[in-house]
Amino acid sequence: MRGFLLALRDCCSEQSKSRALSMPADAPDRLGRLAFLDPEEERYRLALQRARKWMWELGVPVASERRDAIAKLAAMAASGAEPGERLAVRTVASERLGLAMRDGELPIEERSEAAVVLCLIGGEVAVATLEQVMGEETQPVALRRAAAEALGLSAVGAETQVEQRQRITAALEQQLSRQPLEVVVHEDSDWQRIDAALPLFQGAARGLQLAASRELPSLGSGAGRVVPMLTLTALNQEDCKGLELRTEVLETVEVWQLPLPEGEQLEMVLVPGGEYTIGSLEEREGQQGEAGRDVYPRFRQRCEGVNVEAQRRVRLEPTAMARFPISQAQWAAVAGLPLIEREIAASPGTYEAKGLWERFAQPGGLVVDSVSWFDCGEWLARLNHWLVEEWTALVGGTAAPQLALPSESRWEVACRSGSNTPFHCGDTLDPSWANYDANSTYGRGRKGEYHQRPTATGALAVVNRWGLAEMHGQLFEWCGDCWHPDPVGPGWRQDGSAWEESDAALEGLQDQEYRLLRGGSWSNFPGICRSAFRNSVLPVNRYGNVGFRVCCLPPGLPS
Repeated sequence: MRGFLLALRDCCSEQSKSRALSMPADAPDRLGRLAFLDPEEERYRLALQRARKWMWELGVPVASERRDAIAKLAAMAASGAEPGERLAVRTVASERLGLAMRDGELPIEERSEAAVVLCLIGGEVAVATLEQVMGEETQPVALRRAAAEALGLSAVGAETQVEQRQRITAALEQQLSRQPLEVVVHEDSDWQRIDAALPLFQGAARGLQLAASRELPSLGSGAGRVVPMLTLTALNQEDCKGLELRTEVLETVEVWQLPLPEGEQLEMVLVPGGEYTIGSLEEREGQQGEAGRDVYPRFRQRCEGVNVEAQRRVRLEPTAMARFPISQAQWAAVAGLPLIEREIAASPGTYEAKGLWERFAQPGGLVVDSVSWFDCGEWLARLNHWLVEEWTALVGGTAAPQLALPSESRWEVACRSGSNTPFHCGDTLDPSWANYDANSTYGRGRKGEYHQRPTATGALAVVNRWGLAEMHGQLFEWCGDCWHPDPVGPGWRQDGSAWEESDAALEGLQDQEYRLLRGGSWSNFPGICRSAFRNSVLPVNRYGNVGFRVCCLPPGLPS
């Protein structure tokens, strides 16, 4: 009888996978118990068998089969996997994956993927391995970066103890606080010096951001958490015709979290209030204008003779702004809330996760694209309604913040973070710290890898001086304003609010309906990604290179 029950249980298990029969989800477990079989122990036993099979395949000579085995181990170790599967992988894989990371004969891609699985596994063996590889100067810098990022993510695991999390944070801070980079670039060998050092700074900075994300105070609950961050400047040196690059660790930026449905959150930083200059320098007698500012007549009507990037002064109140563009997971969490005015897609976006990090370590972490201006308005309306209803239970007695698209002046002030150069990082962009079409250059920059798609939020790990990331490239970001070719025309806003009235000078043109976009994207030349560049499209349109980030309406920070 026991054999019959076990055979029937196996049959039910197979049929439930193919959904060939309609049956209760717990039917296989109930049959197993009738046969005196503990379902949890049996699942763990089977998971051990699978994990050992994938571990055996790590030793085969075919690289594609080894990487497939690592991917299957990652799926078993991911946060959504059953506890028995995660325990099985930790039991059989931790030490072997550590050896794979140190195996200099394996391709760097495999060794980096082993780091991802280790961070998903967690535990003392995994953490110790990642920490050691990160600190070994003989290891390739790309692997050390992967180890640092994985180490930071391992600190977020529910099983990570407080003492272990503190140790991880201290190790990452030590790597980030090493001697800063100071290189004057004249030739390729100078870029090679940067490429040999910068990735480890980036890995440590991203690791710290991930490690801190679990313990950020709520917006409105008091002081934020200071999270060390990486910024840099790349400035032209006219006397020697070189480009001087310097890295710096920011140690005063406070970060808060704004809760979202489904356990998601936004990371928020402060945009200080004050009076700021935005726009770009125009060509004058004896003074060269900012390159790229005169392109507008080529693609927008009634821009001939108009100073589209006119410099102007604006005065803003302090505001909280999201550190990153909205991600796919954040969009989905809010899109599931009740409708306010219009339907929106639950999972918009052109791009699917690829690679182990995007699929398992940071699922839903790709920035959301292909959302219209109207879609963003509905998303914000749903979120604001939810915040009003849930804020007291989530945070306490403070008033719930209300979120909006930033005005273009608020966006540019936030992007510049006090700078007056074409980019917040200086006079050029580089593909190692921004995502754009790196087949082209700006100023004294260089060409590089063109990703041809967005990356996961936080991947490049370089921020501006106020802690905002991915303001240049990645995705164009919607702003609240209507398109006005002349930014200081009649009715322009000096207080940082959105210019919501359409431009009478565009009467009769479709351009009058356009809404502002800022920041450039992964598909644009670097000149389009400048702080001052202004773009616009119809608010109903959706593009694979357009997304958004949000800010709190003034006063921005609940007391």
